[in-house]
Amino acid sequence: MPAVPAAPAMPAIKQARAALDALLSAYAGGQLVDAEARLEPSMIGRQILIEQMRQSTVQQKQIRLLLRDTQATLGSGDVVLIVTAWEKRFLLVPALAPTLRSGRSTFLLQRDGDGWKLVGQSGDSPFGP
Repeated sequence: MPAVPAAPAMPAIKQARAALDALLSAYAGGQLVDAEARLEPSMIGRQILIEQMRQSTVQQKQIRLLLRDTQATLGSGDVVLIVTAWEKRFLLVPALAPTLRSGRSTFLLQRDGDGWKLVGQSGDSPFGP
């Protein structure tokens, strides 16, 4: 049985998960300026991630992302590691062919003032075309 985090850890994990959900929602909704604002400026691979987002929003319409089997761990220094399986459904342009992609990703989020920013991502990218 997985360990339940201590009471102070739970709000941080929930806040980080909400920040990740907001990032994915902004991306899926085509609000790339909002999605980019949720990335840490010094993140390694940030520009590649932004380009992937731009390319996929041109090539894919009606993007829907579903996270499942999600586990979050609170680290030291206001850092949360989120490991999840994802499923991405969209219509592929120009034929508007229904498409399904899936994968596993690890997201690292860090508290930034009042909010959380994505500082790292590994594994399969849900943002790719």
